[in-house]
Amino acid sequence: MTETAEEAQRKRDVEEEAETESSPAPQKKQNRTLTVNSLAADICAAFFASMDLDGNGFIEEQEVKIISVVAFNEGEDAASSRWQTMLNDMDENKDMKISRQEYISWWVNHTKDKTKPDGTFIEGYAAYLLKCLQRVTSVKTASEMCDAFFESMDENSDGFLVETEVKNIAKWAFGAKDDAARATWIDMIEKMDTNKDMKISREEYSNYWMSETKSKIQSDGSFINGYKTFLFSKLAKLKAGQRRQQQVKMWNKAYGETKSSSS
Repeated sequence: MTETAEEAQRKRDVEEEAETESSPAPQKKQNRTLTVNSLAADICAAFFASMDLDGNGFIEEQEVKIISVVAFNEGEDAASSRWQTMLNDMDENKDMKISRQEYISWWVNHTKDKTKPDGTFIEGYAAYLLKCLQRVTSVKTASEMCDAFFESMDENSDGFLVETEVKNIAKWAFGAKDDAARATWIDMIEKMDTNKDMKISREEYSNYWMSETKSKIQSDGSFINGYKTFLFSKLAKLKAGQRRQQQVKMWNKAYGETKSSSS
């Protein structure tokens, strides 16, 4: 299908914005805040950059699956389905990864009816995209990543990590046996529990985390690419383990209720 001159120009505009977003840029560009009135090109660039966790210019299977679990709390099957859909729709050269150009081509062709003549999206669609983008970028900085880890382990959301919670997540998320789970807790309590009350507060956890990782934090507050991808994969495991644990609790509760009603 032949592109019109307007569509071709729009594609070039989007590509230039995406290229700028993924390359070293002036601080003003990096700090740009997106709104419903932002150009479609800017929103497209932000989506691609947020999914390209290692910054290599491609969106790959691990990255999509990690984001599916971390940002959208999807299970492994749903994450695999999301990746397969993206491959089917975007991977034109069938190399099992999505390049910036492939992503942009798909984006431009499938949002024409939602784009206004001035290059911005219609308001309702722009708001929807920004909401999705906020979820994807909710752990962009080191401090946000730290909070995400803490919250994934704090089962009862009381602001503290205790032995049972840490041991549970070690088992459910990382397959640790009892001894290894116990060792994980001992290691954390020795390193983080500064007031010796046998529990770890958010502040204690954050202070230890930020101190230990400061050499890997960039000037914009985010982690360097390789370490960021590593942490995202760990966070995805944490959230997947948390999800499995919740499902088992629900199944046990349902089984108990069924058993009680039949007796």
